[in-house]
Amino acid sequence: MAKIEFPKKAKQVIIRPVPDQLIKQRPGGGGKSLSYLSGSTITDLLNEAFGYLWSWEQVEQWVQKSEPKYNPKYDKEPVPQGPVAHVKGKLTVHIPQEDGQVISIVKTGYGSKAVLGSQADQESVFKAAGTDALKKAASLFGIGLELYRDEDEQLFFDELNYEDPWTDEALEQYQEQRDYIKNFMESNELSMDDMEYYFETFSDGAFASIEYIVPDNIEAFVAFLEEQLAAAAEE
Repeated sequence: MAKIEFPKKAKQVIIRPVPDQLIKQRPGGGGKSLSYLSGSTITDLLNEAFGYLWSWEQVEQWVQKSEPKYNPKYDKEPVPQGPVAHVKGKLTVHIPQEDGQVISIVKTGYGSKAVLGSQADQESVFKAAGTDALKKAASLFGIGLELYRDEDEQLFFDELNYEDPWTDEALEQYQEQRDYIKNFMESNELSMDDMEYYFETFSDGAFASIEYIVPDNIEAFVAFLEEQLAAAAEE
């Protein structure tokens, strides 16, 4: 079987941390708070990763009767529980190959939603369960999967997927900017520790090390240093 050429953009989206403002919170068991992504965010991430070349199909739905809740430590008698709606869905991603073929990959996801509230609330119960199923299926492609990992698992994932942005091509392309930073340090007699101020100011405190200066931001960083020199000359 030929090797599937997975889209570079998809890998970038999967590896990239989800912005904090997109992560929502809801109450969980034991007084804990659970993090989740909305259905619209999952849709946006899938569109970005696979260029809209994906489809979602709810292939099965059913309502399950729940067993009564009973814990002898807290309950005097069994407490009836409401039914739960379930959805099984298939997420299909279409991946174009260089030879013109299109490879389709299917992931199955299961979702559920408690049947609660009035008739108006219950009308959308399968829609909510379907969204839950879509999230589960998308996580099998890596979309939003970071919310399911603990700290050690995320560290392992980051190490596994780390790619040095400074390829030979990038080193050659940005040699002028790299030389500028080196000369800036030498002419101002600055050590790498001294440069922490510039790194922090440039990034609004996001980082304090040169390891965060990468091809995507080195030109902006050099422009920032030039502005600093110009401001100092005017004083």
